[in-house]
Amino acid sequence: MSQPRAIIEILENAPVEMIEVYDERRTVIQVERPEAEVVNIVTAGPIGPRGPIGPQGPQGPFAPVFEQFFADAQMQWTINHDLGVVPVVTLYDLNHEEITGDVMTPDKYTVIVTFELPMAGTARLKA
Repeated sequence: MSQPRAIIEILENAPVEMIEVYDERRTVIQVERPEAEVVNIVTAGPIGPRGPIGPQGPQGPFAPVFEQFFADAQMQWTINHDLGVVPVVTLYDLNHEEITGDVMTPDKYTVIVTFELPMAGTARLKA
């Protein structure tokens, strides 16, 4: 892919009041009043090949996680945690299968999960 080139038209030894810069389709892309008598004309050639991909950066910090186990089946789980934010909640049954429930967060330190049937398992909270 070629880089667009600027074409600058100046008559040699003519008084320069204005310079019009055109793209390759002869569309004016810039109009300037030069501040100096000497004007350098610079054009760019085609874009070269893409360089190699650099190494992967260091791993970022892990988000804090809080887990609470509920051994006895209950219709509602209340989880008090110290994450200090409203967390992402993932629920698992005793077979480590993901389950769903109605998740409420009355504040940033409490999660209440309500189920249609009594459930036992684990709540995993991620900040």
